[in-house]
Amino acid sequence: MNESEFGVLRQTIAARGTVRIVLVPLTLFVWAAVMLVLVLFSELPIAALIPLVVLAAGFEAIHALHVGVERIGRSNPKSQIPNPKANRMCKWGLPRRARASAATAR
Repeated sequence: MNESEFGVLRQTIAARGTVRIVLVPLTLFVWAAVMLVLVLFSELPIAALIPLVVLAAGFEAIHALHVGVERIGRSNPKSQIPNPKANRMCKWGLPRRARASAATAR
C-alpha cells in the first residue's frame, strides 16, 4: 500500500469517526423531538412506536459506521505493530485471512 492510499484510508476513518460523534446527539435530539410531539398531539398509543423506530435507526447507523471503521483499520497493513521480542509482526494487526494463512504456514 502506498502513502496516498494510506492517507485516503486515514481520512476515511477520521471522517467516519466524526460522523459517529455528530450522529449520537443528533439521534437523541430527533428522538426527543418526535417523542415530545407525539406525547403532546397524538391520541393513539401505537404512535409511541415511531420514536422507537427513530432511535433504533439512529443507533443502527452509528453501529454501521463503527463496524466500517473497524474493518478499514483492521485490513490496513500499516496497522501491524512490530514485536521486537519475537522479531516478527504481531498477529492481532493482521486481517483475519492473513492470520489464518500464517497459522497454517507453521
